[in-house]
Amino acid sequence: MKTIFEDNDFAALEKRVEALKPDAPRQWGTMDVAQMLAHANRAIELSLGLVSAPSESNILLRWLVKPLAVGKLPIKKSSPTSSSMRMTEPKDFETEKQKLLASLRAARTRGRGGIWTPHVAFGPLTSDEWGRLHHKHLDHHLRQFAA
Repeated sequence: MKTIFEDNDFAALEKRVEALKPDAPRQWGTMDVAQMLAHANRAIELSLGLVSAPSESNILLRWLVKPLAVGKLPIKKSSPTSSSMRMTEPKDFETEKQKLLASLRAARTRGRGGIWTPHVAFGPLTSDEWGRLHHKHLDHHLRQFAA
C-alpha cells in the first residue's frame, strides 16, 4: 500500500498537489478546490496534534469502518465527512495549497517513529496506519479534482 513515508509515493503526491489549479473542476462532492485543500490540511493537522476536534469515535467506527479506511480499497466518492472536517467557508487557494504542502511535509518528517494524535473517528492509529490513511485520503481528493 502507498504511504507518505515512502519516497516515491510522497513525491508523487506532492507533485500532484503542486500541479493543482484554482479553477480545477470537481468530479464529485460539494467542496471547491480551495476548500478541499483546507480539508486535507485539517486532517493532517489533527493527526499531528496542531489543532483539535471533538471525538466522534464509537465502536462501530473503530471496529468496522477503520479497517476499510486504512485498508487497500480506495475511499468511495462522496463518502461522509465528519462534522469537524467540513469546509463550507470560502478559502484562498494559494494559501491553502502552501499550508497543505507544509503539513504534508511535517507529517512525513514525523515519520514512522513519531507520536500521532488519535483519529477523531477511528481512535488510535499506528504511524503506519496514519501514513497509509494520509496518502489514501489525499489521493481521494486529488482524484476529485482530476489531479
